[in-house]
This record gives sequence, C-alpha cells and structure tokens, in this order.
Amino acid sequence: MAVLALNQLQRLTGNQFVATFTGVGYDDQLVISVAGEDVVFGDDATFPFLRSHSRTNSEFRLLVLTELVPADVQAFSFQIHASVPFTRAWLLNDSMGNENYQNYATTIEAGKTVELLEFVRDDSGWSIRTKNQAIGEVAPVIGEGYPEHLRELIPVARGLNPGGWSYVEAFIEVNEVTTPNLLNPLYLDALTATQAIATTVKLAPVQIDYATYGSTSVPMETRIDEVHRAQVKALTAAGYTSTKTTVEQLLSKVEALKPGGVLVAYVNTIGGFDKNDLIQLLEAREATLLLLAMRTVFGGVPNLGGSSRLRGFAVADLASPNARSVVELLRSNS
Repeated sequence: MAVLALNQLQRLTGNQFVATFTGVGYDDQLVISVAGEDVVFGDDATFPFLRSHSRTNSEFRLLVLTELVPADVQAFSFQIHASVPFTRAWLLNDSMGNENYQNYATTIEAGKTVELLEFVRDDSGWSIRTKNQAIGEVAPVIGEGYPEHLRELIPVARGLNPGGWSYVEAFIEVNEVTTPNLLNPLYLDALTATQAIATTVKLAPVQIDYATYGSTSVPMETRIDEVHRAQVKALTAAGYTSTKTTVEQLLSKVEALKPGGVLVAYVNTIGGFDKNDLIQLLEAREATLLLLAMRTVFGGVPNLGGSSRLRGFAVADLASPNARSVVELLRSNS
C-alpha cells in the first residue's frame, strides 16, 4: 500500500472508494469540508457522494463515490475533531483493489480539528492529497520535510506517478562498456532523480541492483550518489564481470516485480528484447519498466510499442543534464 507524503498529490483512476479513518472514537467528529462549509458527518448528513459504511469505537468507514460529486464542487476534505489525544490515520481503497493509499498516523490533541485527507478535481479527474494540517495553521511548503538533496525535485517528481505505482527500484547495467562510466555525473544525477521519484511514490528505501553483483538499499535521508560511489568502488575492486546478458537480467528483475512496481533501468542501449513479449509480461505483473539510455542514442529512442508499461528515455542526449532535467524528461513522456 502506497504511503503518501505530506501534500503529495496522487492521481486517482477509479471512482468508488472505501475511506477508513483509524483511531477515531465515538466521541470524535468526522467533519466534511465542501465549498467552504464544514459539516459533521452523521446519519442525517446529506452528501450524494458519501455513504456511511460502518463505525466502531476505533474506526470510521465510509464510501466515497467521486462520480456523484456535483459538477460545481472542485474539492472536498475530511477533518477529525478530536475528543481525546490519540493518533489518527486514513486509508483509501478502490472497489477493485487496484488503488490503495494511506498516510502516516498523526497525533491530534484533544479539542483540535485536523484536516487529514483532501480530494481535488481538475480537467483530468480526481486526485487526493494528505494534509495533516490543524485548522487555523499554515500548511507547510511542498517539499518541506524531505531531505535537502531531494527538496527541490519533489514538486516536479510527484507528477510522474499515473496513479498505480506502489514502489520504485533501480537496475544498473554493469559490464566492460558501462563500468568505466558509472561514476560520471550523468549517473549520479539520474540516480538522484530516481530517488526523488521513488520518494514521492513511497516513503521507503530505494533498492538498487548492480547487475548480478548485488543490491543495496538507500534510505530517503541518505544521498544516493554517495552510496553509488561506494558500490562502484567495491565492484571495481572485486573485478566483477557479469556472466548473464543484460536482457536476461532485466527479465529476471521484471518477473520479480510486485503489482505496481516500477523498475528504472540504466542501460547502455535500448533494445535487444522482444518488446511485445516484454509488454505482455509487464501487463501480467501490473508493473512498469523505464529504460534510461546512459549513452547517446543515434537515431532516437526506438519504438517500444506505445505502452505506458514500457518506455525509453535518451538521458545521455540531454543538452544540460542534471537531476531536475532527468525528472523533467521522464515526466514529459509520462
């Protein structure tokens, strides 16, 4: 289940959801804010797009039907008015089980009202955003709360996720051609971009696989370029040489992906595989493969079948490569 960071905007694809608010007791109030009006949700509340589902002494559950939201309503949010100090959180699941989101639990002081979850509509449809904002307090700036090396990238990176991504991993091709270039600034910038993208999808360490040499896990707080330098130094000292082709390694990685998984692969060239079979495999896994060409692509990125599950990017062809331009390149084709 994807955990949304503070103020992270997450696109929704479904229109029927179960919203569960945990840690909410009978004496707490669930407040719905619509068009500037705050209404306590109860049996007598009349919202065409909300239906009461169940309530216990620790949980409030209701149905959210975005297709029934009146056309003049562009946003609505859920607030909790706390009767006692306790941690509250929310979970959102669509009716098909394809979209599952949550936030980190937050403590609400007795007598305070905190906005937890917001739904926002634009021309493309509905998105959600986790708030954790006490009513009357100023909302933090987007990016605040993230480590400094990622802060400027977060607002750009969060637009990549189409709604079904649950986590991001990285794969780096290691062979006699790529090894001499692994410490080039292009790799360092692209890895930082990947870490920012992964952080907007899920607040969890990013796993990087170095061909078949091994993998490392990088927490959000750690600069990924520093970990990469250490890994390259180790595999170079070990005289590592892969015995499997890159295509074989990529297929193995894709086969291991869980639903919603995204693999960002740093490769020398884009190709050498049956794109139709690979797309079929990605569809079956409900996964995505992003191929980043780390050497100049002569003639441009080849046709990969037009599927959002399989995409290629000529990272080495960027005029002014840096972490932000890499994110923007991936976003321009998302």
